Amino acid sequence: MIDRDAHVAFGQTQLLYKNLSLGLIGTLVIAGMFAYAMIGHVPSMVAVGWFTTMVAVCGARFATVYAFNAARPDLVAAPKWLRIFEMGSLASGVVWALAATFMFPAEDLLRQVFLGFILACMSAGAIGTLGVHLRAYVLFLIPTMIPYATRIFATGGELQLFMGAVFAFVFFVLLGSARNFSNATK
Repeated sequence: MIDRDAHVAFGQTQLLYKNLSLGLIGTLVIAGMFAYAMIGHVPSMVAVGWFTTMVAVCGARFATVYAFNAARPDLVAAPKWLRIFEMGSLASGVVWALAATFMFPAEDLLRQVFLGFILACMSAGAIGTLGVHLRAYVLFLIPTMIPYATRIFATGGELQLFMGAVFAFVFFVLLGSARNFSNATK
């Protein structure tokens, strides 16, 4: 007999895949605008390479949505599909971490703020597509937010310290909101 938790996980998995395509479209649009805005402030090849990586990850995730819909997985297969989804969430978060690592303009406060704004927006928006399953969200949130917060704190300067503190606070607010959202779907 399959227990209630398996049914909940199955429903969450279906909802995650149902919502993913819209989130991926949003990711590609925002990532494209971000990469374009950074050209001239970071090496062009870095911006283009980063965006190409994001396109590849989103393409793989679109293919996963297609495969999930074609497979029409049952309750027994849902855990496998959930793990695949979680790996995609982590991969997306890692690409955003690469932005914070390689596209952080050390001498350009305005673009530092812009990068933080993009990462915070992506993290907040991801609650709607990933928040139904807390682990999928956390696998995205940690690599998306922590490298930027670390980098902004390391930059020093009074404003950067306040920005880092706000970013760290927002991290915990988003994590709490996602936990509440995930718990409400159980």
